[in-house]
Amino acid sequence: MILASARALSRTLPLVLVSAMDIGVPFIRMLALSHVLGLTQLGLASLLAAAVATYEQVTEIAVYRYVLSSPREVFQDALAAAHALAVTRGLIVAGVALALAYPMALIFNSGEDWGSFAMLGLIIFIRPFEHLEPRIAERDYNYAIQLKVALIAYSLSLSALAVSLMIAPSHVAIIASLLGQAIGQVVGSHWLSKEPYRLRFRSPEYIKAFKFGYPLIAGGIGVAVSGQADRFLVGGMLGLSALAVYSVLLLAALVPITMVQRILNTVTVAMLINAGEKSALLARMKLAGRIAPLVAGAYAVGVATLLNIVVPIVFGPKFVASRWMVALLAMSVFIRIVRFEPGNSILLYRGKTKRLALTNLVALSSVVLAYFFIRIWGNTEAAVLGRMGSDFLALLAMLYVT
Repeated sequence: MILASARALSRTLPLVLVSAMDIGVPFIRMLALSHVLGLTQLGLASLLAAAVATYEQVTEIAVYRYVLSSPREVFQDALAAAHALAVTRGLIVAGVALALAYPMALIFNSGEDWGSFAMLGLIIFIRPFEHLEPRIAERDYNYAIQLKVALIAYSLSLSALAVSLMIAPSHVAIIASLLGQAIGQVVGSHWLSKEPYRLRFRSPEYIKAFKFGYPLIAGGIGVAVSGQADRFLVGGMLGLSALAVYSVLLLAALVPITMVQRILNTVTVAMLINAGEKSALLARMKLAGRIAPLVAGAYAVGVATLLNIVVPIVFGPKFVASRWMVALLAMSVFIRIVRFEPGNSILLYRGKTKRLALTNLVALSSVVLAYFFIRIWGNTEAAVLGRMGSDFLALLAMLYVT
């Protein structure tokens, strides 16, 4: 029993480390930026980061998930088709980001910085050339390759951030950091993959991959809106300085959820794929359904008790949250975790991507809720309330479709 537990821990440790880096690097970025930049420049940097995340999430089609769910005998063909589909998506989204650069800059009264918004297109163009083999290895509980790729990508990202802040401290540092991460991800994945990198546009697998992924675009819109729209509303309605403070508080409370969700999702999907008999599958579904709310509850208690202790010490006294903000963030993180898991994992395992898209589309309500709440109360707490309301509606939709 002890030996089996040790083996399980050794298998999942790289995944935990990757997830920790997914949290830690944005935290380090924001920490460095908050101590070097003024609130306006920090707010603009936060806006640029939110824009990249929005472009990526709106068009997320989970191509590597298609390869994960494909039979092993068609692995190479499925992988080549997934690469081709990822590149197609990247070219389209990069063009959209370039076309929207100047209008976005004008909306936030930063017309002179439209070039910074245009640079986001280059970041989005580079990312899809990543080799997907390191991600596919997780179906065999092999997360070590992902860890190595992440080390390369994040090391280059933080190095670019440091150099940029030393040369010319401004919001451009976040662009340099994100560009370095994209380059590191692509180079590292190709270096560590054993399969040759191929693009196969004209194949049945390409069509299958598209059919698997396109419903997720609608869901990605919901995820992006629920995760990023409030930032754009705060920046546009309350100003970039308010956005800077708001982004720091969200970073401290919500970004670690990425680690929780990634571990829950990856382990749950692997459990379901390898369950075998129906009785074992049902037992594992029930287990996942019990673990998620327990994890969410523990996390919410941590936010409620530690947010106003840790954030002012790390980022400074100007980032103290009100009591209402602390309470709303604690409730929001609980709802957000149980909204996604284990429902996401079950629907992905069953290939029910249209149902998954439906649950995420419900989160579009956050735009309406956050907008009206901010208009009524005129503060950042209203934006959190809007996020939480949309996540609750999405949770109800997830419970219904699963």
